[in-house]
Amino acid sequence: MAKNEKEMINMIKLAQAARKLVTIVYEKMSTGRTVKRTVEPYEIRNETLKDGGLRTFLYGFDVTEAHHRKKNIKRWNTANLFNVFIEDKEFTPRWDVKISKTLG
Repeated sequence: MAKNEKEMINMIKLAQAARKLVTIVYEKMSTGRTVKRTVEPYEIRNETLKDGGLRTFLYGFDVTEAHHRKKNIKRWNTANLFNVFIEDKEFTPRWDVKISKTLG
């Protein structure tokens, strides 16, 4: 069980390298609800926002049954993650998996 953002990012990177699905638990900012999604992790990237702030995002494909009909990459702010679990199930990448050497 991951306890902080850095640990969660490192867990996601381990899952990326092993091509394993991750389950993320996060706060959905638009509703304030806690949500759980199972994701193919493709990239973790720092981005500068319009306000000048720097945020780290997980880009992935949501394979959660109710959401996998949308065939596109989604992003999650890693600061909103409560927990990350590496699943036993492997995935076949739909896109390139980009593992950052500098984050985490």
